[in-house]
Amino acid sequence: MKILRFLAMAALLFGISGIAKADPTDFVFGVLDPPSGPGYAVIEPGVPFELQFVSCPSFIPYEGCFLGVNDSNEYLTSLDFTFPNNSSLNGQTCSTVGTFFTDASCSFDPTDGVYSVDFSGGGGIPPWIPFLVVENGVDPSDFPEAVGLANAPEPGSVWLLLSGAGMAAYLAYRRRIFNG
Repeated sequence: MKILRFLAMAALLFGISGIAKADPTDFVFGVLDPPSGPGYAVIEPGVPFELQFVSCPSFIPYEGCFLGVNDSNEYLTSLDFTFPNNSSLNGQTCSTVGTFFTDASCSFDPTDGVYSVDFSGGGGIPPWIPFLVVENGVDPSDFPEAVGLANAPEPGSVWLLLSGAGMAAYLAYRRRIFNG
């Protein structure tokens, strides 16, 4: 019976905090959706997206631009780009500019010709914020299409840790009261 009281308390706590609630229905109108197509993507954590550079506007001093929007309620903690079957990117360097990421790494695997670029560190990309990825080494019209993947921290592990710690504290408190 005591475990049922604890489960009822946990359900009440999670219900009040909003964790156990279903997402409310979103009403989205087509005119409000961001455009799709080359050079623009709506990014969600864990969902692969196509990355294709287009020519930058004249006020941006780079050759190729890619605009993305974090379409989630979470910070994007890393961006990973994979350019398959493209040995022409061998020797290209990568770096970060701006405040989203502090680390950039790029590598070329000669066995399968895959070039990878990974951005991480720093605060990440906040929810609902657009970001720009630029390149200056390859003509954008010749640039290969790539696959990107954005990652966000798993919130489930934090709640699992907190609920376990809360359960341990509750049990310790109950033992202290009943054992004197």
